[in-house]
Amino acid sequence: MKNYSMRLAVVYRPPPSKGNELKTSVFLEEWAKFLAQFAVIDKNIIITGDLNFHLDIPTQPDTIKFTSILKSCGMIQHVREPTHVLGHILDVVITRDTDNSISNIKVIDPGLSDNKSGKVTKDHYAVIFNTVAEKPPPIRKSVTYRKLNSIDIDSFKRDIESSTILHDHLECTDLEQLVGVYTHVLSTLLEKHAPLRTKTIVLRPSCAWYTQELHDAKHLRRKLERNLQSSKLTIDHETYRNQCSKVNQMLVEAKVNHYSDKVTSCGRDQKQLFQITNNLLNGPTETSLPTNIKTAQLPQEFSDFFVEKIETIRDEIKSKLVLNPVDVETEQMGVENSLTQFETASKEEIKKIINRSSNKSCELDPIPTWLLKSCLDELLPFLSNIINITLSTGNVTAEFKRSYVKPLLKKPTLDQNILKNYRPVSNLSFVSKTLERVVSSRIDEHVTKINFKKNISQPIANSIRQRLHLSKSKTMSSNSLTMVMLQS
Repeated sequence: MKNYSMRLAVVYRPPPSKGNELKTSVFLEEWAKFLAQFAVIDKNIIITGDLNFHLDIPTQPDTIKFTSILKSCGMIQHVREPTHVLGHILDVVITRDTDNSISNIKVIDPGLSDNKSGKVTKDHYAVIFNTVAEKPPPIRKSVTYRKLNSIDIDSFKRDIESSTILHDHLECTDLEQLVGVYTHVLSTLLEKHAPLRTKTIVLRPSCAWYTQELHDAKHLRRKLERNLQSSKLTIDHETYRNQCSKVNQMLVEAKVNHYSDKVTSCGRDQKQLFQITNNLLNGPTETSLPTNIKTAQLPQEFSDFFVEKIETIRDEIKSKLVLNPVDVETEQMGVENSLTQFETASKEEIKKIINRSSNKSCELDPIPTWLLKSCLDELLPFLSNIINITLSTGNVTAEFKRSYVKPLLKKPTLDQNILKNYRPVSNLSFVSKTLERVVSSRIDEHVTKINFKKNISQPIANSIRQRLHLSKSKTMSSNSLTMVMLQS
């Protein structure tokens, strides 16, 4: 901590009993060895803990031996007030007798609970003291954000309707130009209504269950604690402990209610339920990345590895198609049942697909998905034009082939410095995913139609569906072939 360092040890000695078969003599022998090693450390040392010796009775044999060991190692015990409700000193704060590293030692009633009911403990008090070490400064981080919740939806819609660029390109047939205009206009409007801002924040633990009611109760507890410290009256002590018990119960209830509501809100979403449970049991997880590669080189290293991996998969698929042609399915399909052209989508169909989609967004989207849905009537003609030109020409714009790739470690136990232990999670733009759903519906409709006419078995129908994904991709560019093959 800054220019100061120290060694802190916390020791607990359970009271000897017939059940645990512990002996005081064995502890004192180990205690002497521990202090002898601890005393030679070239830092300031502090030893705290509950040793269960009656140090307030200096004539007891065990206390005499304990004190003698401390003196022989050049150490001193600082607590002079009872730390137990029965009036004994059981808890210790020990330093070298030449150190001035601690001061202002106090014994207080912290009002802490030791069980789920929130009941206040009644046996031990807390020992507090000041040390020369300082609390490390809070971690600060610069973040960029947009105030998306402050967007006026009606004003955003009016800006879309009044955009001459969008309306001038409604009849455009150049797919690349269409997508470029769509992205540019919406990005510009988003910057107008929710400009990107930067601020510095202090990183603090997240307590979503912390309520204003709990905050007020803790504030009252602190006020009663100050009254107790100044008055020392029994009635103030009792009032303070009752408030401590109330706060502890409220704390437990707030946590239980918060997580119960989150679990209930999951419904049948097993993925979300697993995430909540995993966070409760293991806490938030940090993204694991290789440490043996420089940060500036890491994106390129992952990119090269994943590209090579995809090319290997592509080559394997091509080789299997050449070595294992499925002639029987081709014969049953017939030339008249081939899928050579995708039927264009109506505005109602596209609107239905978009409204059924989740509100998840990708970093590549010009506006968040929820905002797109809110302005869907205004954007639907433009979106329909983009999707139908793609279906008619069989070409996928380069913008829809871009993805935001995040490498995730396959298992927590794997070596994070080996790239093959990572899997790529690729996020596409929302319009690109909408196009995929339209194409998938066309293929499923076609296979269902063939199955109905020819009475083809389900395994063969599934094989036809896979071949149609690949066959249709051959009419597109080579890059789009990769995309469709991976999706199939």
